[in-house]
Amino acid sequence: MQILKPFPDELGLTHLYRLWAVNDLHGLTFGSLAKAFVSRTKDVRRDGFQLPWTPLYIHQIVSHLSGMPEQEYRARHTLMALDKNWRATHTHTPVKHSKIDVYAFKPFQSDSIASEPPLRLCLRCREEDLYLHRMTYWHRQHHIAGLDICLKHHLPLHRLDWQHAHSASNPASLQGVLPSDSLIQANIDPLLQRYFEVARHILENPAPPLYIHAHEQLLKRATEMGLGRQQVSFSGTYCYFEHELARYLYSHLPRVWLAEHFAAKFQDKAFMPDFICDDRYHIELKRLALPDMSRPIFLLLALAAVFKSAEEICLLLFDRNGPPCTV
Repeated sequence: MQILKPFPDELGLTHLYRLWAVNDLHGLTFGSLAKAFVSRTKDVRRDGFQLPWTPLYIHQIVSHLSGMPEQEYRARHTLMALDKNWRATHTHTPVKHSKIDVYAFKPFQSDSIASEPPLRLCLRCREEDLYLHRMTYWHRQHHIAGLDICLKHHLPLHRLDWQHAHSASNPASLQGVLPSDSLIQANIDPLLQRYFEVARHILENPAPPLYIHAHEQLLKRATEMGLGRQQVSFSGTYCYFEHELARYLYSHLPRVWLAEHFAAKFQDKAFMPDFICDDRYHIELKRLALPDMSRPIFLLLALAAVFKSAEEICLLLFDRNGPPCTV
């Protein structure tokens, strides 16, 4: 049984696929492959692993075989810190695959143009990987939701289908579909650049982000900007926060980016979702009225809209004594 440790910032799912490929494991489903991998690795299990050696704990088994604590593996090789299960990134409580898909990476809108194909590849990063490691791999940071260019090289990311992740865990010769010139240009919009830099900083920072504190500061800033206010319910029995953050974002984000990552309807310059719009992106933005109700990527996008620097946002998300956010 060959055990390959993950490369720096390697996407956890494709690290798992690479392990399956090098050990000549084949199957029709993720479940069958996970079962075969678990069965095949029982003999290389080391002392100290306290969980059952079953597919329910597949990522813990992979991290154990890689010589890494599972918390470190989740923090360095998954995008959990940017998703709704962000708290589970650093937890010491067992994380079952049946409860939380550690390997998932989700777009802003599941049926958006950008959601298919889902994989991203930078050709310049590939050249560097080949030089440093004699092979290349799928980078986690390329899969930050909403990203169409490599943050390191500022080159467009090739888009590829799921089948390539499994069939080409070493994508040394793959070519994908490129984003349009207008979408590439949209990615350098200052608001989006702030969002991308903060998301990258979260993935690179070993400490858990202070999302609740940052959310409180978001609502405070929204109030100062006239984008939010406390309202008393019709019955007079409770108060709620009413905000216009969604409309503010729709008005300040590039339309071509919105059409790609939210809904194609944004191609119409006059389109503006109404209050009863039931598209997931709109629901998530409305949920910003309450702490911890929307996925972190929507919180980060809103923070990037109302604060003018990535450094300022990072100070809200991390202890002031932590590493600075470098743009």
